Amino acid sequence: MTHQTGKTALSQRVRMATVGTFQKPIYFIIAIIWSGVYGAIAGSVGKIIGIVEDFIADSKSEVRMWKRYPRMQTIFYLRSHIHTLKTHRAPSSEITQVMNQYRDGTFSSPHPMIQIGVHFLFAMGRLPFAAFAGLLEGPGVVWDDCQRRWDTQFEKKEPHHDY
Repeated sequence: MTHQTGKTALSQRVRMATVGTFQKPIYFIIAIIWSGVYGAIAGSVGKIIGIVEDFIADSKSEVRMWKRYPRMQTIFYLRSHIHTLKTHRAPSSEITQVMNQYRDGTFSSPHPMIQIGVHFLFAMGRLPFAAFAGLLEGPGVVWDDCQRRWDTQFEKKEPHHDY
């Protein structure tokens, strides 16, 4: 009976030594390579997807505002149109004509394609910087995940929660 207990204790020590000596360096080499490659790709793609989602949300917001509040959008457009006419010193008869069209209901704001185009240009301008930021931030996030996995599976520590 004591012989098996000693053998079991010896096998446990050998197993713990194996985890500590052989698996630890191999795991960390694989974790470093995995963090660098996967983290850079996933970080960049994640940031690009975030910018595309922001662009889609901004575009939907512009169209929603245009559909829900057509009078308010028309008033904004009318004010900017009259301001443009005044700055270009248009005759007062032209300004009066635009005001009469608004009163008659024939003057309305166009589809917000210009605003959507501006949102698209801003998104395209932010895209390379966000992709580069994801390239730098992604490996750190994956490395933290690899360290957390090592601690919970091999070191038997309690998992750390960020919340």
